[in-house]
Amino acid sequence: MLGFSRVDAALDAYERSNTPAFVFDVSGNVLRLNASAEMLLGDTLKITGRRLTSSDRNATQALETLLHEVIVRESPRSPGPILLPRPGRRPMLAYVQKLPSVSYSPLAPGQAVAVVTDPEAARTPTLSALQACFELTVAEAKLAQNIALGKSLERIGHECGIAYDTARNQLKAVFAKTDTHSQCQLASLLSRL
Repeated sequence: MLGFSRVDAALDAYERSNTPAFVFDVSGNVLRLNASAEMLLGDTLKITGRRLTSSDRNATQALETLLHEVIVRESPRSPGPILLPRPGRRPMLAYVQKLPSVSYSPLAPGQAVAVVTDPEAARTPTLSALQACFELTVAEAKLAQNIALGKSLERIGHECGIAYDTARNQLKAVFAKTDTHSQCQLASLLSRL
């Protein structure tokens, strides 16, 4: 029970940061996954017979090999990401590693974790995080969040029901509070939160 509670705690931590994560047992079977990981399952990524598989045979083989390295040979972390190709889109990246808190012994239920990142996923900080970090008002935080999503100022004004000039003034206030000078700089800063 202790082992499974550690697995669940690790998955919960990944879920809170919207990070898809899969936990594997000693045989390399998927033991548990979080809700963000479930959302990735489809044509490109599947669980087939308790194994995580990619639509790309080479990616599946690379994942199997790396899982074996991490679990059996106890490599502390993966040497780099495994590319999970997707037709017509950028590949996702899978990082496989051992987590000491989850795989605390060879008898622990969880022995490895794979964290998957999608370079096309829009990741934006929450309104409360923006307000706390930069002392933004609610309106300024909403505007900053939309800038982080790559929306134009005109579109933001239309969607928020404010005049273009109001959006420009809010953007100037956001620039001042975040010590940025362009929408590109602001988006770059916010992508790191």
